[in-house]
Parts: sequence; C-alpha cells; structure tokens
Amino acid sequence: MKRSVLITLLLLSVGAADAGDWMFRPVASGRLQMTQQGGAEQGPDALVRHQTENETLTLQVTPAGMGRCENGVLSGSGPLAAVHIPLVPVIRSIAQPGLSARCGESLRFDAPAQSQLVGVKATPDTGRIATASIPAALAGQRVLLGYVNFIETNGGMASNAVYLDLTALSGGVPAVKATFDRPALRFGEVNVLRNNLYAARLTINKTPEAGDAALPYELTFESRQQRENSFQLKDTQGEISVPYQIKIGSHVMTPGAVYSGIIPAGSATASIVGLNFSLSGKDISGLAAGTRLTDTLTAVITPTS
Repeated sequence: MKRSVLITLLLLSVGAADAGDWMFRPVASGRLQMTQQGGAEQGPDALVRHQTENETLTLQVTPAGMGRCENGVLSGSGPLAAVHIPLVPVIRSIAQPGLSARCGESLRFDAPAQSQLVGVKATPDTGRIATASIPAALAGQRVLLGYVNFIETNGGMASNAVYLDLTALSGGVPAVKATFDRPALRFGEVNVLRNNLYAARLTINKTPEAGDAALPYELTFESRQQRENSFQLKDTQGEISVPYQIKIGSHVMTPGAVYSGIIPAGSATASIVGLNFSLSGKDISGLAAGTRLTDTLTAVITPTS
C-alpha cells in the first residue's frame, strides 16, 4: 500500500507548466514565492482577466491533483497539508475583501459599464512550510493543486493551473546543520601513565526549512580509519594505529553505534551534544617521542521525522 501511494503522488506531480499558470515555490524562509508563467499583468500575487463591457464573468476555484478545499481555502493534501492559499477577489486592481472566492464555489462578476480587470489575489498562509518534510518522491516536481477558471456567458472558459513548484528541491534541502566547537581536537602531549581525555561539543541546528516542530534525530560517527569496532589514530604512513574512544555521557560511540537526540521545538533551535574523547595510556606506551597520530571524524546526523 505504501508503494502505491508513492507512485500515485509522483504521477500527479508530473507535468510542464503552461503560460498563465500560477506557481507557488517554497523558499528558505518557509514562505511561498509567487510567479506566473509568461508574466503577470497585476503582479505575481494576482491572477486577473479582462472583463469586457456588458459581459458577465464567473470565477471558479477548483481543487485537482494533490489539492483540496479546506474551509473554503485551496490547500495541499497528505504531506502537503501545510500549504494553504487563501484567495481574495480583485476588481480594477483593488482587493474586495467583502466578496468571497471560496474553493469549490463560484463567484459572479456582473457585467460592467466599461471593461475592467477582475480576478483573485493570493494571500498565502503565514505559517511556515517545512520543506524538509516533503517526500523525496515529490522533490524536483511541479505538483498540481487546482485551477482558477474564468467562465464567460457563452460557455467559453480560460483555465489557469495552480502549482506548488518543488523543482528547487531536486537536490534535497537539509533539515539540520552541525558544527564542532573547534575545527581540530588535539590531545597534545599525551601521558602513558593515565588515560588522556578531551572534551568537545557538537552543536546541531535546525535549518529554516525544518519548521518549528521538535525534530528527533540519530547521530553516528564515521571514519575511514575505523577497524575492529573502534576508531583509530594513525601516523602518516599508516603503519602505527592506536584506538581512541568517544562517549556521549555514559554512551560509548563505536562505529555504527547510534545516539538518539531531539532538537527542541521553535525556529532555528539547536541540540548541543557533549563529547568525551579518551586515549588509553597503555595503548601509546612504546611510541617514539614526537610521533604524530591523526584521524578525521565525521558526524552523521539523520532526522527521524
């Protein structure tokens, strides 16, 4: 069942945009950037049509593809449920809040004495859209949400599709970023008579795309020098290997071990992980003075929701 759902979402999202179609693209701030194919006569946030004198024109907003009507607002469905695009009627470039352009209903513009521009203006919901939560199957696609139709008295109709433009997400948008408090960890002059310890901090931040909800994650460490279920320091020739240990609290982080954490709710919040590195004195006993051992350690953070 899950596989069929993914295939359906992909099929609904495929399609090139025609001239006049309305595009809503999530940007880094979590807002929706609006554009229209072929340009926009009244700005990218308004979709209008010329109504000639003595012509009655009817406007309809209908859902399609992954769109739906929610409380009269054209909205996304399923994983796009955070997308809401309220529409306000426009006459002669002036918004008409007293009129209603509800999704799934019709709005009639009575015949004017002289030609005018009529249509709708988009006022996207001020809520943030977490692009990191958008399924990979939809990234890189233009997802159809519905249509804005202008119907003439004689039955002629001009139809403009409304798309959520996810083409900018084709490379994936990271939900988190992480930094160590120092670019290099140095044990310095080690002592063979005791364990040598070093403390460091790893700060894991949510990006703006991650939204405001709390974000669980899993943390692992990787190194090309790891072997025998341990991390290794080596000399430049690769002839000398010394194991070292990483702990988070009492949790020992061997290669493949997973530490589960959570970034608190809020905008651009962070989780700070305290790391303790240790090098056993007995493991460096016998090394020549001045021996330099190094390793490059990579923290891998995977959001789990």
